[in-house]
Amino acid sequence: MTETPREPAPYGTSGTSFVDTSGLAERADIDESPASEGASSSHANVSLANADLPEPKLPPITSVVIDIGDDRVEVFHRDSGPDDQPDNASSDGGVDVPGVNASLAGEQREHSAADAAADPGAADAEPHPEAAPTGRPTYVLVHGLGGSLANWEPLWPFLTEHGRVLALDLAGFGRTSGSNRSAVSDNVDLLAAYLRQLGLSDVVLVGNSMGGMIVAMMTAKHPELVSRLVLVDPVLPLHPQDRPHWSVLVTFSLYMCPPAARRVIPRYAARRGIDRMGVEGVLTVVADPHRVPKWVMRRSVEEVRALAENQDSVPGLVRAANSLVVAAGSPRYRRVLSELRVPVTLVHGERDRLVPVSAARRIAARHPAWTFLEGPGLGHVPIYEAAGWVARCIVGAAAS
Repeated sequence: MTETPREPAPYGTSGTSFVDTSGLAERADIDESPASEGASSSHANVSLANADLPEPKLPPITSVVIDIGDDRVEVFHRDSGPDDQPDNASSDGGVDVPGVNASLAGEQREHSAADAAADPGAADAEPHPEAAPTGRPTYVLVHGLGGSLANWEPLWPFLTEHGRVLALDLAGFGRTSGSNRSAVSDNVDLLAAYLRQLGLSDVVLVGNSMGGMIVAMMTAKHPELVSRLVLVDPVLPLHPQDRPHWSVLVTFSLYMCPPAARRVIPRYAARRGIDRMGVEGVLTVVADPHRVPKWVMRRSVEEVRALAENQDSVPGLVRAANSLVVAAGSPRYRRVLSELRVPVTLVHGERDRLVPVSAARRIAARHPAWTFLEGPGLGHVPIYEAAGWVARCIVGAAAS
């Protein structure tokens, strides 16, 4: 089902642009039917596999205080722990990720990053259990504009089978305060300080949307901290032929005028309603809402409610969005991508309306050493639609 957005919605939970998806919001709240008959069979497989994904058991959200220059910042994060061995199946109705237990009990199969691209639907049902041959890797997950560490929750049970997993709230987002330091460059410094504070190096660094830009920039500055970079639908330099949805252009035109954005966003939120905006924040960044588990919608609403209670959230969002646009159009960002000295895996949804897949194909062609994995029929945040497939892409990158 394809919606027709009518106006930009500036709040969201995981992407860089937010549109009014009124009709879909109603269906997402109540409709548990499979994908429409018009969807291809591969799309239907992904829908059924991911929509039934149980809500995972998660470690508590804690915080770590880091020093950045003369500032001390309390960064909130979720950490599986260095020796975490999750119990994904329990007799009391706990998390039983489809296919994981069967694959662990069955024959070990070798998967490469290229294998992961073959079938998103099948991968979503059965992420492979192989860990990196040199030991369990550490995955650090960085969310996008308007998001939080909650964006990565569908991946958690898949990735913790293979290594330590950490997800953090960037400055000005989620529970981490700092609207005055929410710009891309500020969060690049925060991420580096966070890794050093925790004594982490050689991590598999994963970023989605704005988070993809941040992890790329941080890796360019501090390559010694990163063993592998995974960019999931990252912000990319756009060519005139790359056409984001018109609502994306309208939204970011607003962000480029911060005083106007700071006035418009609260008014829009009051008119639309926070709960509806939480649902729409997800619908904007997916291609097929039928693939999204109901609990993801609920968690999005909870995160947006918390965001709305934070007086600094709007200035922080506007500052970050403004810096994102400036950085994306700069020659410096193109140089950063060209000069990365660690292995890079680029994962991109074929139906991403915010960062068109044409931009990903173009930059992948310019960097033949990168691994490029395109998700058929997936949107800007494929974690919501095909968590198992995204996990296989990440784990395959770590093992290669």
